[in-house]
Amino acid sequence: MKPTVRSPLSNVLLILSLGIAPILLPITSVNAEDTVGSDPGATNEQEMLDAATSDDGIEGESDSETDLLQPVPAVETPVVEEDEPDSGNPVDLAVMDITRTEAITIAERLAQYYDARVLLPPVLAPLGQLEATINMDDAVYLRDALANQLTPQLGRIVGYKAGLTSPPAQARFRVEHPLRGILLTDMLLESGATVPANIGARPLLEADLMVRVGSVAINHATTRAEAIASLDAVIPFIELPDLLLEPDIEPTAADLVAINVGARSGVMGTPIALTPRQDGRSWVEVLGDTPVEMINDSTGEIIAQGNTQALLGHPLDAVLWLVQDLQEAGQWLHIGDVLSLGSITMPLPLEPDQTIQLQYHHLAPDGSTAEVSVTVAPL
Repeated sequence: MKPTVRSPLSNVLLILSLGIAPILLPITSVNAEDTVGSDPGATNEQEMLDAATSDDGIEGESDSETDLLQPVPAVETPVVEEDEPDSGNPVDLAVMDITRTEAITIAERLAQYYDARVLLPPVLAPLGQLEATINMDDAVYLRDALANQLTPQLGRIVGYKAGLTSPPAQARFRVEHPLRGILLTDMLLESGATVPANIGARPLLEADLMVRVGSVAINHATTRAEAIASLDAVIPFIELPDLLLEPDIEPTAADLVAINVGARSGVMGTPIALTPRQDGRSWVEVLGDTPVEMINDSTGEIIAQGNTQALLGHPLDAVLWLVQDLQEAGQWLHIGDVLSLGSITMPLPLEPDQTIQLQYHHLAPDGSTAEVSVTVAPL
Protein backbone atom coordinates (compact mmCIF):
# COMPACT_ATOMS: atom_id res chain seq x y z
CA MET A 1 0.00 0.00 0.00
CA LYS A 2 1.55 3.34 -1.06
CA PRO A 3 1.25 6.37 1.20
CA THR A 4 -1.17 9.10 0.18
CA VAL A 5 0.07 11.59 -2.41
CA ARG A 6 -0.47 15.25 -1.58
CA SER A 7 -0.29 18.04 -4.14
CA PRO A 8 -1.62 21.61 -4.40
CA LEU A 9 -3.51 20.55 -7.51
CA SER A 10 -5.45 17.94 -5.56
CA ASN A 11 -7.05 20.62 -3.36
CA VAL A 12 -8.11 22.66 -6.40
CA LEU A 13 -9.64 19.56 -7.99
CA LEU A 14 -11.50 18.75 -4.78
CA ILE A 15 -13.07 22.22 -4.83
CA LEU A 16 -14.10 21.72 -8.44
CA SER A 17 -15.50 18.27 -7.74
CA LEU A 18 -17.83 19.31 -4.93
CA GLY A 19 -19.37 21.94 -7.11
CA ILE A 20 -19.65 19.64 -9.16
CA ALA A 21 -26.05 16.16 -5.21
CA PRO A 22 -38.54 13.20 -0.53
CA ILE A 23 -38.24 11.42 -0.17
CA LEU A 24 -38.31 8.44 -1.57
CA LEU A 25 -37.96 5.63 0.76
CA PRO A 26 -36.80 7.07 4.08
CA ILE A 27 -33.38 6.18 5.38
CA THR A 28 -33.56 3.04 7.47
CA SER A 29 -33.18 3.72 11.17
CA VAL A 30 -30.38 2.06 13.07
CA ASN A 31 -31.44 -1.34 14.35
CA ALA A 32 -30.96 -2.24 17.97
CA GLU A 33 -28.26 -4.70 17.08
CA ASP A 34 -26.35 -1.94 15.26
CA THR A 35 -26.24 0.27 18.33
CA VAL A 36 -22.69 1.39 18.98
CA GLY A 37 -21.26 0.25 22.28
CA SER A 38 -18.21 1.47 24.11
CA ASP A 39 -15.10 1.67 21.95
CA PRO A 40 -11.66 2.43 23.42
CA GLY A 41 -10.48 3.88 20.11
CA ALA A 42 -13.53 6.11 19.91
CA THR A 43 -12.79 7.47 23.39
CA ASN A 44 -9.28 8.52 22.43
CA GLU A 45 -10.43 10.09 19.20
CA GLN A 46 -13.24 11.93 20.99
CA GLU A 47 -10.67 13.48 23.32
CA MET A 48 -8.94 14.87 20.27
CA LEU A 49 -11.96 16.84 19.07
CA ASP A 50 -11.86 20.63 19.43
CA ALA A 51 -14.13 22.59 21.74
CA ALA A 52 -16.30 24.31 19.19
CA THR A 53 -19.25 26.53 19.89
CA SER A 54 -20.41 29.51 17.91
CA ASP A 55 -22.74 32.42 18.51
CA ASP A 56 -22.97 33.03 14.77
CA GLY A 57 -26.22 31.93 13.26
CA ILE A 58 -28.37 32.42 10.20
CA GLU A 59 -30.41 35.59 10.45
CA GLY A 60 -33.95 34.89 11.53
CA GLU A 61 -33.06 31.62 13.25
CA SER A 62 -32.34 31.06 16.92
CA ASP A 63 -28.81 29.94 17.85
CA SER A 64 -28.39 26.48 19.30
CA GLU A 65 -25.61 25.23 21.52
CA THR A 66 -22.98 23.03 19.91
CA ASP A 67 -21.50 20.19 21.93
CA LEU A 68 -17.95 20.81 23.09
CA LEU A 69 -15.55 18.74 21.04
CA GLN A 70 -11.81 18.33 21.40
CA PRO A 71 -9.20 19.25 18.65
CA VAL A 72 -7.89 16.87 16.05
CA PRO A 73 -4.21 17.31 15.20
CA ALA A 74 -3.36 17.32 11.52
CA VAL A 75 -2.73 13.84 10.19
CA GLU A 76 0.90 13.45 9.16
CA THR A 77 1.15 11.30 6.08
CA PRO A 78 4.38 10.67 4.14
CA VAL A 79 4.67 12.56 0.89
CA VAL A 80 6.04 10.76 -2.13
CA GLU A 81 6.72 11.66 -5.70
CA GLU A 82 3.46 11.97 -7.60
CA ASP A 83 2.84 9.27 -10.19
CA GLU A 84 0.00 7.83 -12.16
CA PRO A 85 -2.30 5.76 -9.95
CA ASP A 86 -3.16 2.28 -11.15
CA SER A 87 -6.38 1.86 -9.18
CA GLY A 88 -9.85 3.34 -9.21
CA ASN A 89 -8.81 5.88 -6.58
CA PRO A 90 -7.02 9.22 -7.09
CA VAL A 91 -4.12 7.70 -5.13
CA ASP A 92 -3.17 4.13 -4.41
CA LEU A 93 -4.98 3.51 -1.14
CA ALA A 94 -6.02 0.24 0.38
CA VAL A 95 -9.78 -0.29 0.17
CA MET A 96 -11.17 -1.42 3.50
CA ASP A 97 -14.55 -3.08 4.01
CA ILE A 98 -16.43 -2.04 7.14
CA THR A 99 -19.26 -3.60 9.12
CA ARG A 100 -22.59 -1.88 9.63
CA THR A 101 -21.75 -1.31 13.29
CA GLU A 102 -18.45 0.33 12.31
CA ALA A 103 -20.34 2.47 9.78
CA ILE A 104 -22.67 3.75 12.49
CA THR A 105 -19.65 4.56 14.68
CA ILE A 106 -18.09 6.56 11.84
CA ALA A 107 -21.38 8.30 10.98
CA GLU A 108 -21.87 9.41 14.57
CA ARG A 109 -18.36 10.87 14.63
CA LEU A 110 -18.84 12.57 11.25
CA ALA A 111 -22.06 14.15 12.55
CA GLN A 112 -20.20 15.52 15.58
CA TYR A 113 -17.61 17.21 13.38
CA TYR A 114 -20.33 18.44 11.01
CA ASP A 115 -22.36 19.99 13.85
CA ALA A 116 -19.28 21.64 15.33
CA ARG A 117 -18.12 22.88 11.91
CA VAL A 118 -14.58 21.61 12.43
CA LEU A 119 -12.37 19.89 9.86
CA LEU A 120 -12.68 16.14 9.47
CA PRO A 121 -9.76 13.73 9.71
CA PRO A 122 -9.73 10.81 7.24
CA VAL A 123 -13.13 9.09 7.08
CA LEU A 124 -11.80 5.89 8.65
CA ALA A 125 -9.94 7.68 11.49
CA PRO A 126 -12.47 6.48 14.12
CA LEU A 127 -11.31 2.94 13.29
CA GLY A 128 -7.65 3.91 13.53
CA GLN A 129 -7.15 3.79 9.75
CA LEU A 130 -5.43 6.89 8.41
CA GLU A 131 -4.23 5.61 5.02
CA ALA A 132 -7.14 3.54 3.78
CA THR A 133 -10.37 4.28 1.99
CA ILE A 134 -13.76 2.62 1.79
CA ASN A 135 -15.59 1.00 -1.08
CA MET A 136 -18.49 2.82 -2.74
CA ASP A 137 -21.20 0.57 -1.29
CA ASP A 138 -20.00 1.31 2.24
CA ALA A 139 -19.72 5.01 1.36
CA VAL A 140 -23.38 5.09 0.29
CA TYR A 141 -24.38 3.42 3.55
CA LEU A 142 -22.27 5.97 5.47
CA ARG A 143 -23.88 8.88 3.59
CA ASP A 144 -27.35 7.64 4.47
CA ALA A 145 -26.34 7.00 8.08
CA LEU A 146 -24.88 10.51 8.33
CA ALA A 147 -28.11 12.02 6.98
CA ASN A 148 -29.99 9.95 9.53
CA GLN A 149 -27.80 11.41 12.28
CA LEU A 150 -28.45 14.97 11.06
CA THR A 151 -32.23 14.80 10.58
CA PRO A 152 -33.10 15.60 14.24
CA GLN A 153 -31.57 19.08 13.90
CA LEU A 154 -31.83 19.71 10.15
CA GLY A 155 -35.20 18.11 9.35
CA ARG A 156 -36.38 15.51 6.88
CA ILE A 157 -34.95 14.82 3.44
CA VAL A 158 -36.41 17.22 0.87
CA GLY A 159 -34.23 16.53 -2.12
CA TYR A 160 -30.87 15.59 -3.59
CA LYS A 161 -27.78 17.15 -5.09
CA ALA A 162 -25.56 15.97 -7.92
CA GLY A 163 -21.79 16.24 -7.53
CA LEU A 164 -18.97 15.63 -10.03
CA THR A 165 -21.10 16.87 -12.92
CA SER A 166 -18.12 17.85 -15.08
CA PRO A 167 -15.99 15.41 -17.10
CA PRO A 168 -12.68 16.68 -15.63
CA ALA A 169 -13.92 16.12 -12.07
CA GLN A 170 -15.14 12.64 -12.92
CA ALA A 171 -11.84 11.78 -14.61
CA ARG A 172 -9.92 13.02 -11.57
CA PHE A 173 -11.81 10.62 -9.28
CA ARG A 174 -11.87 7.73 -11.76
CA VAL A 175 -15.65 7.60 -12.04
CA GLU A 176 -17.88 7.87 -15.08
CA HIS A 177 -20.91 9.40 -13.40
CA PRO A 178 -21.83 12.07 -10.84
CA LEU A 179 -22.22 11.48 -7.11
CA ARG A 180 -25.46 11.90 -5.15
CA GLY A 181 -25.85 13.86 -1.93
CA ILE A 182 -28.87 14.36 0.32
CA LEU A 183 -30.58 17.69 1.09
CA LEU A 184 -32.37 18.25 4.41
CA THR A 185 -35.05 20.85 5.19
CA ASP A 186 -33.01 23.37 7.16
CA MET A 187 -30.11 23.30 4.72
CA LEU A 188 -32.22 25.40 2.33
CA LEU A 189 -32.75 29.15 2.87
CA GLU A 190 -34.70 31.85 1.02
CA SER A 191 -33.13 34.48 -1.20
CA GLY A 192 -31.76 37.40 0.79
CA ALA A 193 -30.76 35.24 3.76
CA THR A 194 -27.78 36.24 5.87
CA VAL A 195 -25.35 33.47 6.78
CA PRO A 196 -22.26 33.41 9.00
CA ALA A 197 -18.90 33.29 7.25
CA ASN A 198 -18.08 30.18 9.29
CA ILE A 199 -21.24 28.33 8.27
CA GLY A 200 -19.04 25.31 7.56
CA ALA A 201 -15.57 23.96 8.24
CA ARG A 202 -14.37 24.94 4.74
CA PRO A 203 -17.38 26.73 3.22
CA LEU A 204 -17.59 27.68 -0.43
CA LEU A 205 -19.88 29.69 -2.68
CA GLU A 206 -21.03 28.55 -6.11
CA ALA A 207 -23.70 29.14 -8.73
CA ASP A 208 -26.06 26.18 -9.00
CA LEU A 209 -29.47 25.45 -10.48
CA MET A 210 -32.39 23.69 -8.85
CA VAL A 211 -35.60 22.15 -10.18
CA ARG A 212 -38.73 20.96 -8.38
CA VAL A 213 -40.63 17.75 -9.03
CA GLY A 214 -44.23 18.28 -10.16
CA SER A 215 -45.26 14.71 -11.01
CA VAL A 216 -44.29 11.21 -9.94
CA ALA A 217 -43.99 10.49 -13.66
CA ILE A 218 -40.44 11.82 -13.24
CA ASN A 219 -39.53 8.38 -11.92
CA HIS A 220 -40.10 6.92 -15.39
CA ALA A 221 -38.49 9.74 -17.38
CA THR A 222 -35.76 8.71 -19.80
CA THR A 223 -35.64 11.77 -22.10
CA ARG A 224 -35.29 15.50 -21.59
CA ALA A 225 -38.85 16.03 -22.83
CA GLU A 226 -40.21 13.53 -20.30
CA ALA A 227 -38.13 15.11 -17.54
CA ILE A 228 -39.29 18.68 -18.20
CA ALA A 229 -42.91 17.51 -18.36
CA SER A 230 -42.56 16.07 -14.84
CA LEU A 231 -41.09 19.22 -13.29
CA ASP A 232 -43.11 22.24 -12.22
CA ALA A 233 -40.43 24.85 -11.44
CA VAL A 234 -36.84 25.89 -11.97
CA ILE A 235 -35.15 27.72 -9.09
CA PRO A 236 -32.06 29.94 -9.08
CA PHE A 237 -29.82 28.47 -6.39
CA ILE A 238 -26.66 29.54 -4.59
CA GLU A 239 -25.07 26.48 -3.05
CA LEU A 240 -22.89 26.88 0.04
CA PRO A 241 -21.06 23.53 0.12
CA ASP A 242 -18.53 22.54 2.74
CA LEU A 243 -15.27 20.77 1.88
CA LEU A 244 -15.24 19.39 5.46
CA LEU A 245 -11.99 17.40 5.16
CA GLU A 246 -8.63 18.65 6.37
CA PRO A 247 -6.77 20.43 3.53
CA ASP A 248 -3.97 17.83 3.32
CA ILE A 249 -6.37 14.95 2.73
CA GLU A 250 -6.76 13.84 -0.87
CA PRO A 251 -10.17 12.15 -0.92
CA THR A 252 -11.44 9.39 -3.15
CA ALA A 253 -14.88 9.47 -4.78
CA ALA A 254 -16.09 7.16 -2.02
CA ASP A 255 -14.84 9.62 0.60
CA LEU A 256 -16.85 12.38 -1.08
CA VAL A 257 -19.99 10.25 -0.99
CA ALA A 258 -19.40 9.40 2.68
CA ILE A 259 -19.40 13.12 3.59
CA ASN A 260 -22.65 13.63 1.63
CA VAL A 261 -20.87 15.31 -1.29
CA GLY A 262 -20.22 18.36 0.86
CA ALA A 263 -23.89 19.31 1.34
CA ARG A 264 -24.11 22.10 3.93
CA SER A 265 -26.50 24.89 2.90
CA GLY A 266 -27.91 26.85 -0.02
CA VAL A 267 -30.10 29.83 -0.88
CA MET A 268 -33.11 29.41 -3.15
CA GLY A 269 -34.53 32.12 -5.37
CA THR A 270 -38.20 32.48 -6.28
CA PRO A 271 -39.42 29.34 -8.07
CA ILE A 272 -40.15 29.99 -11.75
CA ALA A 273 -43.16 28.04 -12.99
CA LEU A 274 -42.45 25.88 -16.04
CA THR A 275 -45.52 27.14 -17.87
CA PRO A 276 -45.41 28.16 -21.57
CA ARG A 277 -42.86 30.93 -22.06
CA GLN A 278 -43.85 34.36 -23.32
CA ASP A 279 -40.75 34.63 -25.50
CA GLY A 280 -41.76 31.58 -27.53
CA ARG A 281 -38.69 29.51 -26.62
CA SER A 282 -38.98 26.01 -25.16
CA TRP A 283 -37.85 25.32 -21.61
CA VAL A 284 -35.57 22.55 -22.84
CA GLU A 285 -33.80 25.06 -25.07
CA VAL A 286 -33.55 27.77 -22.39
CA LEU A 287 -32.36 25.50 -19.59
CA GLY A 288 -29.68 24.07 -21.84
CA ASP A 289 -28.08 27.44 -22.56
CA THR A 290 -28.51 29.97 -19.75
CA PRO A 291 -25.58 32.33 -19.05
CA VAL A 292 -25.02 32.93 -15.32
CA GLU A 293 -23.05 35.69 -13.61
CA MET A 294 -21.99 35.95 -9.96
CA ILE A 295 -21.81 39.58 -8.84
CA ASN A 296 -20.47 41.26 -5.71
CA ASP A 297 -23.36 43.61 -4.88
CA SER A 298 -21.14 46.03 -3.00
CA THR A 299 -18.79 46.69 -5.89
CA GLY A 300 -20.82 45.58 -8.89
CA GLU A 301 -17.88 43.38 -9.91
CA ILE A 302 -18.58 40.16 -11.82
CA ILE A 303 -16.57 37.61 -9.86
CA ALA A 304 -17.54 34.44 -11.75
CA GLN A 305 -19.33 33.45 -14.93
CA GLY A 306 -20.68 30.22 -16.35
CA ASN A 307 -23.37 28.54 -18.37
CA THR A 308 -25.87 25.80 -17.55
CA GLN A 309 -24.14 23.67 -20.18
CA ALA A 310 -21.65 22.89 -17.39
CA LEU A 311 -24.26 20.58 -15.83
CA LEU A 312 -23.54 17.32 -17.67
CA GLY A 313 -23.98 19.22 -20.93
CA HIS A 314 -27.63 19.96 -20.07
CA PRO A 315 -29.33 20.37 -16.66
CA LEU A 316 -32.05 17.88 -17.60
CA ASP A 317 -29.38 15.23 -18.12
CA ALA A 318 -28.38 15.77 -14.48
CA VAL A 319 -32.05 15.30 -13.54
CA LEU A 320 -32.21 12.05 -15.48
CA TRP A 321 -29.03 10.79 -13.83
CA LEU A 322 -30.45 11.47 -10.35
CA VAL A 323 -33.66 9.65 -11.28
CA GLN A 324 -31.68 6.63 -12.47
CA ASP A 325 -29.38 6.60 -9.44
CA LEU A 326 -32.35 6.73 -7.07
CA GLN A 327 -34.13 3.94 -8.93
CA GLU A 328 -31.05 1.74 -8.66
CA ALA A 329 -31.20 2.34 -4.90
CA GLY A 330 -34.90 1.37 -4.82
CA GLN A 331 -36.02 4.96 -4.17
CA TRP A 332 -38.51 7.26 -5.84
CA LEU A 333 -38.98 10.99 -6.17
CA HIS A 334 -42.12 12.60 -4.76
CA ILE A 335 -43.98 15.74 -5.75
CA GLY A 336 -42.26 18.75 -4.20
CA ASP A 337 -38.79 17.20 -4.02
CA VAL A 338 -36.00 19.55 -5.13
CA LEU A 339 -32.92 18.62 -7.12
CA SER A 340 -29.66 20.59 -7.05
CA LEU A 341 -27.97 19.96 -10.38
CA GLY A 342 -24.34 20.98 -9.84
CA SER A 343 -21.89 23.84 -10.09
CA ILE A 344 -22.18 26.28 -12.97
CA THR A 345 -19.27 28.46 -11.89
CA MET A 346 -15.91 27.87 -10.22
CA PRO A 347 -16.59 27.50 -6.46
CA LEU A 348 -15.13 30.37 -4.44
CA PRO A 349 -14.23 30.66 -0.75
CA LEU A 350 -17.04 32.14 1.34
CA GLU A 351 -15.74 35.57 2.35
CA PRO A 352 -17.27 37.61 5.20
CA ASP A 353 -19.07 40.96 4.94
CA GLN A 354 -20.40 40.83 1.40
CA THR A 355 -23.62 40.34 -0.54
CA ILE A 356 -23.48 38.05 -3.54
CA GLN A 357 -26.07 37.99 -6.31
CA LEU A 358 -26.50 35.47 -9.10
CA GLN A 359 -28.07 36.55 -12.37
CA TYR A 360 -29.53 33.95 -14.75
CA HIS A 361 -29.89 35.72 -18.05
CA HIS A 362 -33.05 35.07 -20.11
CA LEU A 363 -34.28 32.44 -17.64
CA ALA A 364 -37.57 34.16 -16.71
CA PRO A 365 -40.58 33.26 -18.92
CA ASP A 366 -40.50 36.68 -20.61
CA GLY A 367 -36.79 36.36 -21.36
CA SER A 368 -35.67 38.62 -18.53
CA THR A 369 -33.07 37.89 -15.88
CA ALA A 370 -33.83 35.82 -12.76
CA GLU A 371 -31.88 36.51 -9.56
CA VAL A 372 -31.00 35.12 -6.14
CA SER A 373 -28.80 36.65 -3.44
CA VAL A 374 -27.12 35.87 -0.13
CA THR A 375 -25.42 38.11 2.44
CA VAL A 376 -22.38 36.84 4.35
CA ALA A 377 -22.16 38.42 7.79
CA PRO A 378 -19.01 40.13 9.05
CA LEU A 379 -16.76 38.10 11.33
